[in-house]
Amino acid sequence: MDQKTLEWMAERVTKGKAIMRKIEELNRTRTGMIICDRMRFFDKHGNTTGHIDSFAKKPDLGSNELIGEINTLVIEAINREITRLEQELAEL
Repeated sequence: MDQKTLEWMAERVTKGKAIMRKIEELNRTRTGMIICDRMRFFDKHGNTTGHIDSFAKKPDLGSNELIGEINTLVIEAINREITRLEQELAEL
């Protein structure tokens, strides 16, 4: 094997490891979303702009349904991204 081939292989290994880490991170996020019962929203400066809490003393009307819908959308998006990353990994 020549130097160029070794560098090419090392590059693929590095990229493959980064993809695997991202998939693992997304799996952890997805697991957390499944049991999510409250959400906070932040602006680009880290300031809280709002929240939804299904366990508040007086939860907003429909907050459980809203959290469920947001969770479903996020989980579907995560699943699509995991599928895309797995495809990219297989193509390496």
